[in-house]
Amino acid sequence: MFLKGLTGPLLGPYAGFIGGLAFGILNQFIFPYTAFFGPLTFLTNVTGFTFEGLALYPRKKGWIITVIYFIVMLLLWYFYKGGAGLVGGMPLVTWEHWFAILILVIPWVRNFMQESIIKRDNPAKLFIALFLIGWVGSMANNIMGCVLAFYMWDFTNPIYWVPMIPYYAATDILASIIGSIVGTAVLISLKRANIRVFIDELVVEES
Repeated sequence: MFLKGLTGPLLGPYAGFIGGLAFGILNQFIFPYTAFFGPLTFLTNVTGFTFEGLALYPRKKGWIITVIYFIVMLLLWYFYKGGAGLVGGMPLVTWEHWFAILILVIPWVRNFMQESIIKRDNPAKLFIALFLIGWVGSMANNIMGCVLAFYMWDFTNPIYWVPMIPYYAATDILASIIGSIVGTAVLISLKRANIRVFIDELVVEES
């Protein structure tokens, strides 16, 4: 919860990949009851950490790769066993993932997010931007978990998925708000202390 919106700006995609891998594997040993997908559980952390950082690359167009990842994973989910993700209200489950995609494909939203995080000169804008990038990262994590639940468990019953939509929406929004509050304080403090992190190596993309 407290890392939402923070791993990308701090680590970027490459260190984020390593950090997500280490965190995911260690977490399985320390808290084995959280290893919902057995030895593959670490994939959720790896994707969340990696794509949160990748989406911040302005010039290298990392956001395009992130969008492609979402589309591929959504297609895998929708068309499992001929369309298990398309029946009984199941498409509604993925509204959070489509919101993440919209954050990235709408130019002014994406540019606002990247510029506010890179500059870190306005706490209010930074808070909103961290909410957005944190949402992207957490949904990259989440869609991996959704796909694994289908392909590993054959867990496709709409009776579980659809009624849980309001619950997950509320918890994800709350977690993103808390992560944004923590992230804003951390990133501003690091800037004032002249401690360089990933986003200090980036430049704002010219319109």
